Amino acid sequence: MRKRTQVLVGILLSFLFLWLAFRKVNFGEVGQALSNGNYLFFAAAFFLGGAGFLIRTLRWRILLFPIKDISFGNAFSALTIGFMANGILPLRLGEIVRALVIGYNEKISKSAALATIVVERMLDVFVLLFLFSGFLIVIPLPPIVKKISALVFLIGLFAVGFLFFIALKPNLIMGLFNFLPGRFNQKLRTIVISFIEGLKIINSWKRLALVIILSICFWSYVAFIYYTVFQVLGIELPLYAAFIVMIITSLGICIPSAPGFVGTFHYFVILGLSIFGIPKDIALSYAILIHLISFLPVVLIGFLCLQKMGLTLRKLSKTKII
Repeated sequence: MRKRTQVLVGILLSFLFLWLAFRKVNFGEVGQALSNGNYLFFAAAFFLGGAGFLIRTLRWRILLFPIKDISFGNAFSALTIGFMANGILPLRLGEIVRALVIGYNEKISKSAALATIVVERMLDVFVLLFLFSGFLIVIPLPPIVKKISALVFLIGLFAVGFLFFIALKPNLIMGLFNFLPGRFNQKLRTIVISFIEGLKIINSWKRLALVIILSICFWSYVAFIYYTVFQVLGIELPLYAAFIVMIITSLGICIPSAPGFVGTFHYFVILGLSIFGIPKDIALSYAILIHLISFLPVVLIGFLCLQKMGLTLRKLSKTKII
């Protein structure tokens, strides 16, 4: 019942943001902008969008290394299948699907694998906010944007700090379960122990630094894709504008939504472009193109990997996380 409520809320929010994105738009202008686009740049961005998952895979392998030295092929398959599932399933279930696939292939704890994904996501938010803070120093942006970003940065910093605390003080965390009933205590302990195992990367400062460097490289790569799509529509904005639009969009889609972040993605792209005075008709055209590039390549790759492994999402859904 709770999951159904969450799905319903996500769908309603998607409709709300779709309405906000499409209201007061001249669809004739949108159609003209799309028809006059330079699709050689679109093809280049499409290819780059798929290739970017090689960087993600390398980073995730480093996060998984304290658990097991995972093969690049298995990590790539699990990662793309997970992102494919995020594109077609609600509630970001793709994150759980990714943990299930790598656990299924490599015979490792799925809870531990899920913990590495949590660390990955927290570091993504932290790196995005770090980059955004740097841009705020040199680029004049509306005060409301600065206030919201500062609040989100503090929340992200707290979340990352909490993960560090769990990883560095596991015995203290485990001691909290002594007050729980025996059977429930044991089950929860099993989950938490596996989860803490997935946080072992935090104990290796060299590997953690490498993961952070790769995260900065990855998001810089994504910003370049956003910049490439500027060229499709002839949007004359500097590279830093692509960073700003990408960061606002990536943080905005953390809001619950329908599968594929429909609505939220489009609205926050338009919001980011509005900072630089881009008309809404052109901004919506851009949002449609960058949404396709962000999701279509990985959905295709993930589907092919799923077929190659002989798995289905239905079969995975019957697998327990522990």
